[in-house]
Amino acid sequence: IILLTVDTVSYSYAKRCNQLQIDIPYNGRIVRFLREEDCTNTLFTQDLHEIYDFVDKWNNPHFEFLDPVLEKQRKEFLVQLTLLKNELLANTWTCNHNRDLSSMEIPDYDFSNPRWQKAEEMNELATQIYDLYEDLILDCKRRIGTPLI
Repeated sequence: IILLTVDTVSYSYAKRCNQLQIDIPYNGRIVRFLREEDCTNTLFTQDLHEIYDFVDKWNNPHFEFLDPVLEKQRKEFLVQLTLLKNELLANTWTCNHNRDLSSMEIPDYDFSNPRWQKAEEMNELATQIYDLYEDLILDCKRRIGTPLI
């Protein structure tokens, strides 16, 4: 039998929140992508892979929060990030001339092409996900009552 004390639960929250910040640091590739990237431009393939890897890692019970508020936020963040992951997988291709780059291969100046609208939708989704990320980090700090890493 495992007894969960307040200290154990607080430690669990802190550990999970710290792991979130390790896996998605505020100055890392995923946050920069969500905050700054424009999907109409050429994208760094590594940024995309870090998003894919994070979703695959955190989409399981080992990373759930016991706190219902934090868990609800984590789930919403993951749902939206999974939507972006799926959009990126469906709409970007590795560039032939440089394997480190990916692109939506949008025709220049053909603004009637549906890929322009898709790229804008993906940009809006990324901005929403960035806001969800910040809310989750701030609420982790508030609920734990201690500074995180």
